[in-house]
Amino acid sequence: MTYTKHLLAMAAFLVSTAATAEPIALGDLTIDKPHSFSTTEGTKSGAGYMMITNTGSEDEVLVSASSPLGMTELHKSETDANGVARMIEQEDGIPIPAGETVMLEPGGLHVMFMGLTAPLEEGEQHEVKLVFQNAGEIDLTFDIMDRGAAAAHNH
Repeated sequence: MTYTKHLLAMAAFLVSTAATAEPIALGDLTIDKPHSFSTTEGTKSGAGYMMITNTGSEDEVLVSASSPLGMTELHKSETDANGVARMIEQEDGIPIPAGETVMLEPGGLHVMFMGLTAPLEEGEQHEVKLVFQNAGEIDLTFDIMDRGAAAAHNH
């Protein structure tokens, strides 16, 4: 990638994340940068990512997520010794220990959207409800970002 293209990709990423610049508070939790990546026509699944910080003194658990996009589950990606990646539903939720930050990110923990009827397109937003064991429920807006712009930002 040329230097100019790299800068343009970074600029696109920064513009696309501007709407999510302010963290969202729910009790002792702070949720930062809820987003998904664009998908291609015919893709039946997508994922949601964010950073959740627990500033409290009690452990928390992200119990579930729901979205009008389709069936929504909490997952973790794992790669076995043979290099085979698989997703494992987190049936007991995702722990958010007291005083820690948990990243939901590609290749790890994430919110999985299954049964998509249309592609997720860059610039769109979609609503996701998160349910926490102690803090309760919150409706979030996930920004759809271009996967290439995000990859350029991370390098």
